[in-house]
Amino acid sequence: MPRRSNKWPIVSSVPHIQQKYEDMRAAGESHNIADMLAHQKGPQLETDTMFSRGFAIDPFGCNPEPLTVETYLGEARRAGVSTTGKRYMSSLAAYPGDPEAWVDSKGDVRRVCEKRGWGCEGKVNVTARPKPKSGAKEKRFI
Repeated sequence: MPRRSNKWPIVSSVPHIQQKYEDMRAAGESHNIADMLAHQKGPQLETDTMFSRGFAIDPFGCNPEPLTVETYLGEARRAGVSTTGKRYMSSLAAYPGDPEAWVDSKGDVRRVCEKRGWGCEGKVNVTARPKPKSGAKEKRFI
């Protein structure tokens, strides 16, 4: 494992990536350029338009059973949620068919996660709410 200096921030737990980053920084590169080159990953355009690209064509991101599609669309209609231009993200669903799992932007994902106290990492980053201390009861409405 290469020896890491304390001069530069840790950008990766993978030793050879961290070493590349530190070598580039020592050679005078900026943090952002050295980080991108060490990870061999260019900048990503992360707009809501890019996030929602393809939602209208494939709102489920897979090929679900027709009964599942009709059930989930029916749940959304009954809850008054428009599914036009939105994608159903099962990872946001509190239960199968959850109408709040229909999202059209990163802001929607953030809103659902913050409302539920859930954390997420990736195109949207939200810190989870801390769990109640032991003995304390969490308020839940069922």
